Amino acid sequence: MKSNGEKFHEICGVLFGLTLFYFWIFLISFTKFILFSETTVVSGNEITSIPPENQVDQWLTSGLLLFFLFFGHYLVYSRSFGGNVKRRDIFFMKSALTGFLLWLLVTVVTSSLDIFLPYPVNIAGGYLTILIVYLTGERPFGKKESCKSQK
Repeated sequence: MKSNGEKFHEICGVLFGLTLFYFWIFLISFTKFILFSETTVVSGNEITSIPPENQVDQWLTSGLLLFFLFFGHYLVYSRSFGGNVKRRDIFFMKSALTGFLLWLLVTVVTSSLDIFLPYPVNIAGGYLTILIVYLTGERPFGKKESCKSQK
């Protein structure tokens, strides 16, 4: 059973990951504003506009949530404890990043082919891809012993 101090560190780790995720959203939005904004003058007033969000932008901002949550948990809590908790977090971070990149490729291809994915379908498809990568991956923790015939 975990002590209150361990639970506190786990919660702090997840909250730190959530903070990193919000920083990621800020960074993506700031970069998009700097690189892709357009300024027009209307009646002597400058109006700055950003192109509307497409499915690649949606996935870039929403797709790394699970990665950052487990990354924060890893940095604050499981990195110092080691064992199965550390291996589980590393495995999930790898699965989340792999699934993120696979779905990012899908969104780039569908976007370039002018195939529109609605926001819920885009996000659900991406997280389903992460889940499939996680479930099909070889887990480095809690391995089941193989049944060997004994003589």
